[in-house]
Amino acid sequence: MGHPDPPQHSVGRALIACGGLGTRLLPATKALPKALLPVLDRPLLQYAVEEVVAAGIHEIGVLFRADQAAIASALTTPPALVDQLKRLERRAELANLLRFDASARFKLFPTSDEAWGLGGQLLALEPFLADAPFALLMVDELCDPACNALTGLLAVHGSCGLTSVCTHGETAGTVPYLIGSIPALDAGSGVAGPRPAQARMIGRYLCTPDVCVALREVANRQGLPVDLIAALRLLAERQALAAHPYPGRWWDCGCRSGFVAATLEMAGEDPGLGPALWSRLRLAP
Repeated sequence: MGHPDPPQHSVGRALIACGGLGTRLLPATKALPKALLPVLDRPLLQYAVEEVVAAGIHEIGVLFRADQAAIASALTTPPALVDQLKRLERRAELANLLRFDASARFKLFPTSDEAWGLGGQLLALEPFLADAPFALLMVDELCDPACNALTGLLAVHGSCGLTSVCTHGETAGTVPYLIGSIPALDAGSGVAGPRPAQARMIGRYLCTPDVCVALREVANRQGLPVDLIAALRLLAERQALAAHPYPGRWWDCGCRSGFVAATLEMAGEDPGLGPALWSRLRLAP
């Protein structure tokens, strides 16, 4: 069964943010970057790349810590592994790996400037962002692969032309990611719908050049680090921000509870793993 055709839109670039030390997942992230932690059979980074490509975007920037070179290595398949899979005639696995390699054009942005904050790093990347709308994904926030969050976000942006964010629930999550007073738009019709008083923004954003303008304002007021959420709140106050209420499942894989929940739920639904898993746990599926 083939993959559906990606949607048509004018957004040509995405940025996947893989920074941070992963302190909520220590000691697992002491040596292994959070972006490479696997949920089932693939690392978080691959889920993000596949989501971007399925949404019709193939130019992808990857922002990561300069001391986490394994992230760059994970974006290509080692020749020795290709040769081994060929010798073993494991054609399906090889085809899947090579499809992942060929599906995107990567631009790597290693940085050690954590003190800038994500907003400051976005300002430093303006040449790549090219003064045009771009998608921004947080690698540790996993959206259900069966319900592409970025596709819905692109539809909302296409209907209103504003910076748009994915939201999930009304009061879920931690306070720094709560935001109010933003119109919730239906991704299909673009018609304004119910507006939650407090919606948690999840790690999917469609940023217009207005975001960089707001980030500069935040930087001028507060200095470093530059807070992306503060810039989005400015846009919300100016009615320059729209929300896409994401209807799928979302997991904060940057914390232990979210990471374990994502792994168990997705494993339980996998035809090859689910029955054995539920049997071992002695739970009903």
